[in-house]
Amino acid sequence: MKTARYSLVIVCLMCIIGVHSTAADHIRPIRTFTMTVTNSLKTPMFNNSITLPIRWIRSRLIDYMETAGDIDQSKFKFTVTYFAKLGYFVNAFNDVYSVWNASEKNYWRISNQNGSLNVGVSTYEPQKGDRVVFELVSG
Repeated sequence: MKTARYSLVIVCLMCIIGVHSTAADHIRPIRTFTMTVTNSLKTPMFNNSITLPIRWIRSRLIDYMETAGDIDQSKFKFTVTYFAKLGYFVNAFNDVYSVWNASEKNYWRISNQNGSLNVGVSTYEPQKGDRVVFELVSG
């Protein structure tokens, strides 16, 4: 009788958390977002995308940038500068640097499906279904 009771408890728990008993990989649904790095201003030009799983622990965009670089450094290599009060500033992707001087003004704009982000990579936490884009734009 105890076995039947334990089985019932397990089945109820599985229903509550949405587990399909047919496959262990369905314990937690995979939530993802897409990160794209695009440059059409300077050589070498590129347009690279990667889909990343969203971590269950809150993670910032800079953490996902590191993950993308670990997966494919040829497409997601980046350089940043850290400012104590502001956080990380993106200088370059794939050795294409932003420049801000009298003769040339461009920067890596960060946006998602709703438009330009008003926070940077140190603060933004990607959400399920996000399409985050880093684009080198002239200013």
